Parts: sequence; structure tokens; C-alpha cells
Amino acid sequence: MRPVKPWVGLILAAVVAGSAGAAGKAGAAQRPRPDWPSGWLYATGTAPASEHDQDLTVHRAARLAAEASALTAVENLRVTPDATVKAFEAVADDLRPQIAALVHDARIVSQGPQGDPPLFAVTIAVPLRAGPDRARGEGGTSLAHLIFPRLAALRAKAVAAQKEIDQSKAAFSIQSVDASAYDTSAKAPPPTKPLPPQRPGPYTGLVLDTTAFHLQACMCPKIMRKDGSEVWGTVDVDSQYVIEHGIAGFVYDLDVALSPACRDRVGDNPLVLRAIGRQGSVWASAVISDEDAALLKSENAKTKFLDKFAVEFVIDKEE
Repeated sequence: MRPVKPWVGLILAAVVAGSAGAAGKAGAAQRPRPDWPSGWLYATGTAPASEHDQDLTVHRAARLAAEASALTAVENLRVTPDATVKAFEAVADDLRPQIAALVHDARIVSQGPQGDPPLFAVTIAVPLRAGPDRARGEGGTSLAHLIFPRLAALRAKAVAAQKEIDQSKAAFSIQSVDASAYDTSAKAPPPTKPLPPQRPGPYTGLVLDTTAFHLQACMCPKIMRKDGSEVWGTVDVDSQYVIEHGIAGFVYDLDVALSPACRDRVGDNPLVLRAIGRQGSVWASAVISDEDAALLKSENAKTKFLDKFAVEFVIDKEE
């Protein structure tokens, strides 16, 4: 376990303080957003601008606000459909300081004056997964580096911890969703873009179109049948490939999923399916028809593309 550094306490204190103090005037933070296709989480913090552009106090206040916002956002990310990063922290004492270190080492992607009255804004990017195309945090770390090597050992405990977290919030919840509930509703009209004609197998991967269902993306997504049984998702993740590329890929457009840009992941002849719903307490699992589930299992038995994590989800881009 790496020693806790002084700035870790500063970030954690900023999170505990919330928006009441620092986020009110001297450190307001905009809503952070994970960009799953690129594997980054972006967070912006602001502080009242100084007449001196190089005022380090203002820069530091904005940076700390961004880090506090990013840390909260990372902790609320779903590792699996039934457990957040926060739940994994609850069962691994060394994990939260390591995640705080990851956030502290996040690179700055933009900074400068913003708005009227003027604020000084700092936007940082936290790496959700590793990869040759990115600068990593301290020690070559990404969130995937911290979570995936011990996912199998911690998963069951984290799911139990998540239930306790959810129960503690139940008194404030207007309604809850049964984890086995199957939802076919969509916030937007059904996709108008038809699936391409399916080419014959053997298949090199899977492209699953979930658009219009506003699936909540997570680090370890699952594909389910409408009866609640799992088709795919609980997998062994001890390979370096998964740490660098994730268990599955995410894109915002079906055409991109079928383009050469995704060929390294799903190959040149992926099986293309469309979800019929979503499932789980936070709608983080995609549901496919029983017929498509049988087809997927049958085709995977021939070439084992699911075992190679050759899966691409097409998801809605949340604004």
C-alpha cells in the first residue's frame, strides 16, 4: 500500500465539504462526465478569476475543485452493473487513497478564464483505462489498473457493500427498481438507423446496439435475457489486454462500431444485434431477445470471440 500523501487529504476534504463552501464561490465545479469510448473522465473546477492571469492561488483552487469533482464522479462509476467504485473502496482499505492519487495525477487538458463574471477554469482528464495512446498517472496507473487485477477477489464483497450503500439511501429514495426488472421503454424514439444485413459467420466479434435505451455504461457491462439470466459479462479479467482496452468497447454511433476504427476489437465480420431493453437497479445491463441470446451463444461456441473480449456496445451520448 502506497503511503497517503498530504494532498490526498485535501482532495478528500474537498469532497466531504461538497458544494457548500469551496464549490460555492472559490471552487465551483461543473458536472464531470466520463467519455467511455475514449476511456477518460473529464472534470472542470472553477475559482473567481484574478486580475493576474498567473495567480497561483486561483489556479490551485480551481484545480482542487476539479479534483474533488472528479473523485466523487469516479467513486460513483459502475465497475459492474451491481457495484460502484465506492463499493469496491469499502472492501479494500488501500483503494481510496490510490484512486485519490490517480485523480491528483490527472493531466490538465484546458485552463483559462471563463464566463462573465470571469472565472478561472481548469479541466482535468482521469484515465479510466490504460493504453499506448495516453499519458498515465503516477506509476503508470489507470482506474482499470487499480480495479481489474483484484476484481474476481472483491466482486462478491463489493456487491454486498453496494447493497448496504443502497439501503442507507433508501429512506431518501422516491422509488426503487427491482434488479430483475426488464424495461423496454426509451427516453428517445427507437433507433431509425437499421441494422445492416447480417453476413454469414463465422463471426469475429459482437456489436450490440443499445441506442434509445440510455444504458448506463460501466467497466464490466453485462448482456442479459429478459428473464434476468446472464448471457455474458461475468468474466476473468486478469489479462493486460483488458486493463488497457476494457472488457468491452463503447462508441456512440453504429457506423463507427462497424468501421475500420473498431476493427482491432471486433474484427472484420462482427455479429450485429440490437438490444430490446435494459435491466438492473440502475439500468446498466443490456437485454437481448431469447432468440438473439441463443444465436450469440451458438456463434461464440465456434470462434470464442466473447472470450477474447471482442465486444463493442453502441450507447447513447448523454448531454
